[in-house]
Amino acid sequence: MVKRKIIKKGKKEVNVLFPTIYSKQAKAMTRQAFWIILKKLCKGANIKRSISPHQLRHSLATHLLKKGSDLRSLQLCHE
Repeated sequence: MVKRKIIKKGKKEVNVLFPTIYSKQAKAMTRQAFWIILKKLCKGANIKRSISPHQLRHSLATHLLKKGSDLRSLQLCHE
């Protein structure tokens, strides 16, 4: 997994790709936080059916495969 130094808070750096602020501290986004964001985005886009993070993951993988990505490289990203 690729991690980047995203936020500097004082002298402390947070090494997460998608930081979220909890109790005034930057931490890694939880799966529950991602689910809540996804639901809000779907509601804002007027999407009526339920979309799960798992469906989103498979949609991305399908798109990447159709655009020529190697199946094995996609599988390695999820291990």
